[in-house]
Amino acid sequence: YVKHHHSVQDAYDMWCAQQQGGDPGVMAGVRGALCSEVELEYGADLSSLSALHYDQDEDFSRNGREMMWGRGYEPLVNAMSQGLLIYYDQAVTAVDYSGSSAVVV
Repeated sequence: YVKHHHSVQDAYDMWCAQQQGGDPGVMAGVRGALCSEVELEYGADLSSLSALHYDQDEDFSRNGREMMWGRGYEPLVNAMSQGLLIYYDQAVTAVDYSGSSAVVV
């Protein structure tokens, strides 16, 4: 029984525990669907998403359909990256979080 404090990962783990002797392919398929559909859609690990509330986004949709950005995500990314020094095609060896802002090494 899923409670308000359970994550999607908790719910999946509880479901797996009930599937003793079940088809491993089905279990792997469910896990794959959760990762590809839920984690990617919400941009968060299953362990940090509420099992009861992760999909409660109807207030943000239009007429029950998904909202699409008219010009894609580029304007959002551009606005969020203003003032950042961005290097392309560079290997990141570490990220230093010890200061007031993160420094990529």
